[in-house]
Amino acid sequence: MARVLDPYWFCGEILAPGNLELHPVYIQHLPKTGTTTLFTALKGAFDAQFQMIAEGVPNFTALRSGRLDAPEDLSVGRIREQFALIASHHPFGFHQRFEKPFTKLITVVREPYRRVYSAYTYGCMRSGEKPTPQGFKDFFGDETNRNVMSKLLSGRNVHDRSGDADAETSITNLHNNFVLFGTTAHITDITSQILKLNKLPNVLCDHLNKTEKEYLLPGDEFKDEILSLNDQDVSLFDHIHKNPRIEIPHLNEQRTNTPHQRTVLIQEVTNKTEGAFGRSLTVPTDRVLPLIVDGRCDKTQFDKFFESDT
Repeated sequence: MARVLDPYWFCGEILAPGNLELHPVYIQHLPKTGTTTLFTALKGAFDAQFQMIAEGVPNFTALRSGRLDAPEDLSVGRIREQFALIASHHPFGFHQRFEKPFTKLITVVREPYRRVYSAYTYGCMRSGEKPTPQGFKDFFGDETNRNVMSKLLSGRNVHDRSGDADAETSITNLHNNFVLFGTTAHITDITSQILKLNKLPNVLCDHLNKTEKEYLLPGDEFKDEILSLNDQDVSLFDHIHKNPRIEIPHLNEQRTNTPHQRTVLIQEVTNKTEGAFGRSLTVPTDRVLPLIVDGRCDKTQFDKFFESDT
């Protein structure tokens, strides 16, 4: 189902008795691609599912969901843990370090100019600095900020030379290892596929981690220069735009086409310096589905669910 005005609607699948399925998911999180919303929606759904199971199954132990981005995340103790969901900025290949390697990898790419622009203005917002044309030029000229998507998907670090980025290797890695990949336009499709695969609750979620208008720069005067400096990311994006993988083979044959009986609502709670967080509320699906079907669930209506719960 398509995005509904401001909140995203991700449709899960009904969970029948004795029909619990768990396919752990690893998100290769490429910075400023909209993946925070995807991760938060999936984490909310996994957490809600485990909580519902725990209420009826004594001694049930839920698997963890979270982010692994820091150097200490490479510790032996951490990689021996079993996770339901991980998102990470680590280069491609990090998923193989776990004692139980992930087989369901997903990722999202973004149009290269908009991704670089967003990375700069978002950084300004978090640091409280006013964006300027010269600041933007210094940012996109830095090797660290060039061809970031191709670097990470080809297994390289963002601090490597941009000339080492390899779109061809990135594309090969995607087709050989990822169950789902697409552009920001496919976030709804990819998220809903993972919800259905794991028979998880539906999710109605704010668009998270957006840059506030006061930190945006007008005009696209540097667009051509940025695209030239990010040639590998341009090739990568063009390929994925034309060849997305947004359906899991044979999944549709196993579906009930009935939304999950519970829906997780996730509302953004944010501040400029620390980032975006989501607070969640789980409700019966019949409270929200009529609004979704009728197209009446805009941002105002969405927020009312949280007002009535306080």
